[in-house]
Amino acid sequence: MIETAKVYQRVNQILKTGTSGYQSEDEFNSDMYSTLLKILTVCSDNYEKNAKISDMMNKSGLVLSEILTSDAQGIINFPTKHFRSFSMRYVSGGNEYPMTKISTNEVGMHLTSPIRGFNATKNKFGWYLSDGVINVLPKSAVSVKFTYCNTPDIPVLVLTANADDYETIDASTTDIELPENLFNLFVYEMVNRAGMEMKEELSMQYSQMGISQENVI
Repeated sequence: MIETAKVYQRVNQILKTGTSGYQSEDEFNSDMYSTLLKILTVCSDNYEKNAKISDMMNKSGLVLSEILTSDAQGIINFPTKHFRSFSMRYVSGGNEYPMTKISTNEVGMHLTSPIRGFNATKNKFGWYLSDGVINVLPKSAVSVKFTYCNTPDIPVLVLTANADDYETIDASTTDIELPENLFNLFVYEMVNRAGMEMKEELSMQYSQMGISQENVI
């Protein structure tokens, strides 16, 4: 967990040395949520191909696995706080079998091909995302283990003015649901959003995660 209060203090400390100035409470909260989503997206994009990131996300509790059941048409609704899908496994008799993820334009081929088609009797299932739901092939009611990235709660900074109009951080402030070791990355992304370029600092932070900043939008 990253402490919002520490991020606020550090961001303003850096901005004070530049020309961007301080952010208002609303501006800070807006940038904080946008930064959270950006970093979460980058981590999710690299989860299945970067061992360092997958290990970090698994340990932080960002990645969850749930047993879900499809209806007779093979449809499963996403968990309430689903952010990004990772994998699915067919569950039967205490055993788990990997399921193949396909794209929507591959569905027809898998439905008609005797070679590439899925087969429930052989515990061979596929899945794809379409129209805001999960679809299982062959279309049937089955239990699956769905692994996904959870959507963190929105962090909120709350400032309170005292009798001297000096702002302090209120106890109702909520923290950022990202691993603490991403503190510097989060701060530099916030400062960058506030108008003070942090290209070199960000490049270093992403490099430490095994990611080239050129691949970060």
